[in-house]
Amino acid sequence: ALRIGAVPVLISIAQKKEKVRDFVLASGAKILVTSESLAAEAQLAAEITHLIMVEENHPYTKVGKLRSSYPLVAADCEPHDPAFILYTSGTTTGEQKGAVLSHGNVVSNVYATNHHTGMTSQDVGVCFLPLFHCFGQNFVMNSIFNAGATMVLHRRFELMEVLESIRKNRVSIFYSIPPNYRMLHKLPDFEAEYLRPIRYFFTAADTMPVEVAQNWRQRFGKIIHEGWGLTETSPFATYNHDYHYRDGSVGTPIENVEVRIVGEDGVFCQAGDIGEIAVRGPNVFSGYYNDPEATASAIRHGWFYTGDIGYLDEDGYLFVVDRKNDRLKVHGFSVWPREIEKCLRAYFGARLNDIGVIGVPDEARGQMPYAFAVKGDAALSEEEIIQACKEKLGG
Repeated sequence: ALRIGAVPVLISIAQKKEKVRDFVLASGAKILVTSESLAAEAQLAAEITHLIMVEENHPYTKVGKLRSSYPLVAADCEPHDPAFILYTSGTTTGEQKGAVLSHGNVVSNVYATNHHTGMTSQDVGVCFLPLFHCFGQNFVMNSIFNAGATMVLHRRFELMEVLESIRKNRVSIFYSIPPNYRMLHKLPDFEAEYLRPIRYFFTAADTMPVEVAQNWRQRFGKIIHEGWGLTETSPFATYNHDYHYRDGSVGTPIENVEVRIVGEDGVFCQAGDIGEIAVRGPNVFSGYYNDPEATASAIRHGWFYTGDIGYLDEDGYLFVVDRKNDRLKVHGFSVWPREIEKCLRAYFGARLNDIGVIGVPDEARGQMPYAFAVKGDAALSEEEIIQACKEKLGG
C-alpha cells in the first residue's frame, strides 16, 4: 500500500463490528482486507466497496489474485504525504483517535531504529507484537524490511513456541514488552539457554522494572535496551544507549528529536522538575485525521504534548512518571500511581508478581490510592505492603 501511495488504516483484530464501522466511517476507507475468521465482524455498510480476503477458499476477492491481475506502479510520494492512519490506545480520553503518520515520519523513524539496533541483512528478528500497533508495525516490521533482515512472525506470545522458534530460526533480535521480560527473567536455566544466542534485546510500551533489567544483565551479560514514544511519534522518540545505560530511564532523544518538560504554567522545566513531556522532530505525526480540534490541542508551536508526565535529569535522560490523566490528588498533592507501583515492585522483588494502583474518591482527602497486588510469595501480607508504603512513600 505504501509503495502505490495508498493509506492503510490499521485496526485491531479484537475490535467488534460496531467499532470497526466507526473507524471505517471516520477514516473514509473504501477497501477492507481481512481474514475469513474475522469476516463476521467485517460486514459493514455500503462505504466499503471492496472486501478482500487473505485466504483462498471463499467467494470474495483474493489477495493472490490481485497480485497477479493488477500491475503495481510505485507512486511518487512526498515526505509530508500520509502513509498510515494508526488508531491511538485512547488511554488519556478513552476515545481512540486516528493519528496520521507521513512518509517522512515513517522513514525517519525506520532509519533511526536501524541505526540504534545496529540491524543488518544478516539479522533475524522475532515479532509477536500486534502489527496494527505502531511498535510492531513501524519499529519492528518496517525497520526489519528496510534493513533487508528476516522477520519471524508469531500471532501471539506463547512462551515455549517462541523459545523453540528462537532456537530453530537463529533469532538475533528480540522485541517484547516489560510484562514478558518479567516472565522470562524467572525462567529456569535450561529454558533460559534459548535466549543466550540473541545479540540484542529491546523493550517499550510500559515501564521496565529496574530489578528485572539488573537481573537480566547479571544473568545474560546483555542489556535490555529501552525506548519510549507513542503512536504520534512514529513511535520511537528516546533510547537508553548501551554505551551509557541508565537504570530506570527511557534514555535520551534519538537523532533530530527534541524532548522538553513543560510545567503547568506552560514554561519549560529545569532538570529534575516534573511536568508534561513534549516532543519535536521529524517523527511527530501531522495530526489526527479529520479532528482539527484534537490536533490543535496536541500540537502547539511545533511541539507535541504527549500527555505523559516525566522529568529530565542533568544529563538529559528522560524518566517517565505516569500519564497526565492518571494523576491523583490527595490532600491537594499530586500522587502518581505508577511511582507507587514502581516503588513496591523494587521493594518486594519476586515476592510480588504484579501490582496496579488506582484512585478512589475520598470525602476527606479528595482521592485515595488503592493497590491491587498479585502475590509471588503466598506469605506476603497486606500489612507488609502498607508498611512498605509508609517507609518508602511517606504515607
